[in-house]
Amino acid sequence: MALRREAELPARRIRDQARRQAPEIARAFLAAVRGIRDRLTLKDLADLIDQGRFEEALAMIDSVGRTVGGAAGQAMTQSGQAAAAFLSSGKILDVVVSYDQTNTRAVAAIQRSTLRAVREFSAEQRAASRQALTEGIREGLNPRDMARRFRDSIGLTRRQERAVANFRRLLTDQSPEALERRLRDRRFDSTIRTAMRNEKALSTAQVDKMVERYRQRYLIYRSQVIGRTEALRSAHQGTEEMFRQAIDDGQLQANELVRTWNTAADERVRHSHARLNGQRRPLGTGWEVSSTVTLDFPGDPDAPAEETVQCRCCLSTRLIPGGVDAPAK
Repeated sequence: MALRREAELPARRIRDQARRQAPEIARAFLAAVRGIRDRLTLKDLADLIDQGRFEEALAMIDSVGRTVGGAAGQAMTQSGQAAAAFLSSGKILDVVVSYDQTNTRAVAAIQRSTLRAVREFSAEQRAASRQALTEGIREGLNPRDMARRFRDSIGLTRRQERAVANFRRLLTDQSPEALERRLRDRRFDSTIRTAMRNEKALSTAQVDKMVERYRQRYLIYRSQVIGRTEALRSAHQGTEEMFRQAIDDGQLQANELVRTWNTAADERVRHSHARLNGQRRPLGTGWEVSSTVTLDFPGDPDAPAEETVQCRCCLSTRLIPGGVDAPAK
């Protein structure tokens, strides 16, 4: 028997691992968006739009999903290696556990994650960019202004793209509501108030600058959401895969592992997750969050976004020599 003593891989280790990896994934997303914007010059993009060749511009957007998927795959590998290092320390096992990133199942998991990221990001981005083009046509913009609107949509969701467009409208109309937008750059507030007080319109250059800062802040916000979501998902995926590899190699027995769901224990926790707090499951048993959705772990890539985006729940895993039955409480 490889397991020498009872031990636990605590939830905080998963949470800390995800916290370290989230900024890397966020930076990868931002770098991919900047890369596309740099390659899509306004002139080239205006020419494509003027010629009705929208699909050629949209095709470039798919690289964002591939970049995020690749960063998440790296995070999964790092998480598996970190979990293996934990098990190999402190005389928990009488053998050294390693994480094989070339394992067929691990490689397949990374490939699925990358394909999912490409599919999800591309679908959302294409919808946001088409929305920007549609609004530009409705407003009667010329090809260059439409190109700018299209390029500014890159990296944003449909809701965020519309928020940016609405912020421009609020500034142009001198609406006080512009000063209520949480992501605005408050350094411009005095300029906006002065223009409103004097009933003098902001210049096009001023509006462009304020809207660009607003767009950048939305982009950073989205990168952080993506980073946190993908990092937590990858931390659990890598850890789960490490345990499965150890079982395949005969270093652990499946019935020696008991997993416990841990929430962040605050008012932001989803109701469907809050009721799982403290519940235990053996490895391979899912967690029912609704009558139609069962999660393998927090951030399960096969689950709908409403159950995974910005989830902060983490699993802890107790290792018990000899095994133990662990029915749901």
